[in-house]
Amino acid sequence: MKAERLVQNSESLETMDEEEKAAKSWEKRVAFVLCNHENGSIFKAFEECLKSNSLEMAKSCLALASVALRSFIDDKVALKELGVYAKSVCKSLRKLKRSSVLVTDILKALMNLSSINATELWPCAEVTEIDSGCNGEVLSFVHLKGRVYSSHSDGTIKVWDAGKRVLRLIQEAREHTKAVTCLSVPSSGDKLYSGSLDKTIREVDMIKCTSSTFFSGTKKLLGKQIIHTLCIRDGFLFAGGSSVDGIAGR
Repeated sequence: MKAERLVQNSESLETMDEEEKAAKSWEKRVAFVLCNHENGSIFKAFEECLKSNSLEMAKSCLALASVALRSFIDDKVALKELGVYAKSVCKSLRKLKRSSVLVTDILKALMNLSSINATELWPCAEVTEIDSGCNGEVLSFVHLKGRVYSSHSDGTIKVWDAGKRVLRLIQEAREHTKAVTCLSVPSSGDKLYSGSLDKTIREVDMIKCTSSTFFSGTKKLLGKQIIHTLCIRDGFLFAGGSSVDGIAGR
């Protein structure tokens, strides 16, 4: 009986594979007809249907468009051809990916093409710009729980409210004597650690609004090491000074 079941299961899998192949073959034929009918006039029709006030019309249009595009990602040559139009179609596809699993598959296939520069298709836009030129260069930037922390080359640290489209400055401090090169904030958000070219690490209590020296530097043969980077993990604060120096404090 077990042997018979194994045979039946094997036959079922083979049947499913054949059905899947037949479905893909049908999709390719449909896509070919849709794309070539009257020099691609179907795409203009899709555009008009998507603008329709009828939700059912828009859904049907999306389903047909997804089927047509999916046939491209199963064919390497066709996918490469589609890559030429990646910039044109990706923006629209991102808007539709929550409505169709097929759209997500198409986007992934396009992004994996060797001819595509993914950074050029990154869906970001400049919303606002804050001028902090009076404090020099922005050397470090941290975002946590709706707040943005920035450090500057004149030793200033700023805290911004990022809850709205425009950043709003809510706190500013200048405890370091030189540029603040790095910031680190624990997940609790109650502390802020800053490393600087003045070779110190400072700790800011965000609740009490107090600041103190967490690390004043270790004397070396060639002088104290400059703090370049900070990282918090498992209750420890790790700091990197140079390629041959590292410290950790709890």
